[in-house]
Parts: sequence; structure tokens; C-alpha cells
Amino acid sequence: MNAAWRVAPQAALDIIVMSQPSRDHYLPVIDSSNRLLVEWDEQLAGVYYTDTRVKGLDVQAYFFRKWEHDDTRPATHPQYQPDRSFNLLGGRVARTFSPGWTLTGEFAGEFGTQVPDRPIRAWGGQALLRRQWKAAWSPAVLAGYVGLSGDSPATSTIEQWDPLVSRWPKWSEFYIASFAPEVGASYWTNLGMWQLEGTVAPTRRTGFRATY
Repeated sequence: MNAAWRVAPQAALDIIVMSQPSRDHYLPVIDSSNRLLVEWDEQLAGVYYTDTRVKGLDVQAYFFRKWEHDDTRPATHPQYQPDRSFNLLGGRVARTFSPGWTLTGEFAGEFGTQVPDRPIRAWGGQALLRRQWKAAWSPAVLAGYVGLSGDSPATSTIEQWDPLVSRWPKWSEFYIASFAPEVGASYWTNLGMWQLEGTVAPTRRTGFRATY
């Protein structure tokens, strides 16, 4: 569920509530109720603020509380996760400069506990610089870095980034398979990645992208 409150003509606050059972109990007529959707039951509630009142500046801030419980895997499974609850607090700022430069920075922290009493302290962030030219095919290049914390076996604290609800192949449909041994399929965590990208758009409906 999502409810939006227009704070100002160019500023809004979204209130978001989500419930995701491990198996589809809400739409069993459309989907099989036996199909496994995620490893555990999870609920989430939070707020997301966006503000573009200053020309060339996009400011976003967010806070979420999430609960993950009743892992469907047996307790003896090497990837079994005990019940946990944690908060996520973060922000994103994108600044556009003339001519055609955009600098984006984002950082978020997670803090909470996992049964019985293990603290959760994780972080994630990115920094991106993009340059676009006003020319035929609208060429653009982007360079940046993305980082997600990983867990250190030397401490009892859980430092592994929890992807909240963003478990999809943002960068690669194949690369996500390498994360399966961490916690589960597409579980983005424990990552440090440099990125270089170039794009062109020959027509309004056609675009090409090359990414390293």
C-alpha cells in the first residue's frame, strides 16, 4: 500500500506499507499458493520523501522498518536465518550542472537485531557522475562506484547488507547467481563495484547501452 502526501508543488511524502508472505496467500487464484516467493515472511513500513523545488537538485530521504521471520528452511540449513527486525535510514542527492553534468550520491545505514540478540549494523552507498551531450543520438557516459557491506566472521555483529526489497537483476541477470551462496537468490550484499557506461538513443524508441 502506498499513500502520497503532496507537501509542496514539487515535494511529496510517500507512506509505504508492505506484506510479503513466503508463499502466495493473497492471490492464490492467479498464482499457486505452494510457490515459494521468498525465503521467509516479511513486512515493511516506512516513509519516502522527495524534493525537487530547487532547480537542478533532486533530494530524497527515506526511513523503513522491516521484519523478516519464519524462515522456510530448516534450522540445520547452512543459510537458515533466525527472525530479525531492523531499520533502514538513508538519503540520495542528485545535482545537475551545466552543461550536461549530473553528480549523484546516496548512502544508507541499517541497524537492528536478530534473534537471540545479535546486533545488525550494515551500510550501502553509491556515487555516480554522468555527462550527457545535446547532439544527435543524445550520447552520454556514466562512471561511478557502488558499495554494500559484507559480514565479518570475526565479530558477532551482522554487518551484511540486507537488500530490503530490491532483489532483482539491476546490473546483470547472470551476476546475481553468484550471490546465491550468501543468503539466497539475488540477495545483493558484500559488494564493491566500479561502473563505466555509455548510452546512445538513435530514435525516441530505440536506445543502446554498453556497460563495464
